[in-house]
Amino acid sequence: MRLRLALSTLIFLLSATAFGYDANWWYAKYQKLGDANPKWDALVREGMDHWVKGGEALSDVEARAEFDLAAEALEKAYAAGCRCPIALFMDGTSGCFPWLRLPESLALTEKKPELAFVRIFCANALGWKYDRAGQFKEAIPYFEMALSLSSPDVDEDAVQEDAKAGLQEAREEVAASGSWTTALRRS
Repeated sequence: MRLRLALSTLIFLLSATAFGYDANWWYAKYQKLGDANPKWDALVREGMDHWVKGGEALSDVEARAEFDLAAEALEKAYAAGCRCPIALFMDGTSGCFPWLRLPESLALTEKKPELAFVRIFCANALGWKYDRAGQFKEAIPYFEMALSLSSPDVDEDAVQEDAKAGLQEAREEVAASGSWTTALRRS
């Protein structure tokens, strides 16, 4: 179990940094496709900078500190009115209460093909969230969603590999729990 948790955390951190995109790339996407507004632009930029640094950190302590700073800035942007799916994704993968904003980001990207990359990252992150929580049946649809989408802004090989690994693990866990339950019923 510890090994699986460590592995899924490593995989999540790879997906959380969106496979190597820097803060400038994210901010340019935010300005072009997001909910840019002078009221919260500086907070979003600050959050993005810390979020990317968190994904590049060499230690868990440093990563946690950077993700907490990202969440703090992104929560302030949210309080000021920012509902950009990109910022919500980053907020949803950082801070003390991760995952909080991912469903909202996912919903906001549903009918926006230009934000498919955010949808892919959100679905993959939610799949890992449920996987790490031992909620394997709940993880499966999110991994399947991540695998069903495409975007020129995504390194699809990396995302596909990550989501396939999660989907396989979740399916194996569901199958194993089903056979365990069946064995209990028979005894």
